[in-house]
Amino acid sequence: MRRPFSLQGSYKWLDILSDLVSAYNNTKYLTIRMKPKDVTVENEKILLRRAYGGLRAVPTKPTKSKTGKKVRINKFKNVFQKGYTPNGTTDIFTISQIENTTPVTYKLKDYRNQLIGCGFDEQELLKVRYLDVYLVENGVTKRGKKIYVKWLGFDSTHSSWMDE
Repeated sequence: MRRPFSLQGSYKWLDILSDLVSAYNNTKYLTIRMKPKDVTVENEKILLRRAYGGLRAVPTKPTKSKTGKKVRINKFKNVFQKGYTPNGTTDIFTISQIENTTPVTYKLKDYRNQLIGCGFDEQELLKVRYLDVYLVENGVTKRGKKIYVKWLGFDSTHSSWMDE
């Protein structure tokens, strides 16, 4: 393409498009060992075998996590972020599906059993150690010996009254 543009003195590719297409179709290519204009339905399978025949299926590694396990999403830290800040989100998710892609991806559900929009790699997930420990965002109001507690990572429907 460089040569016609230099001869023409501009980058107007629409003027030379038909010449480019015919040059492409009349060039013999190393992979298929023939010109693209000579490819037909009859020799299609032979060409596919020539191009992709040497590929072998890579055996998949066993996944570290299983469906139904509880995880958090890893928060990647910048260079100057504090080391004592949490590495994961406060929300706890459940692995709902493992997709055998390269790399393996995991589909997650939140505590309401709603699917999270995208898949996550293994490096993006952190295993949850203590399922019954929840952090308090703040104690909002006090009535007698009870405190209205807002739980960190949950919406207001999960707020509750707790004894002092």
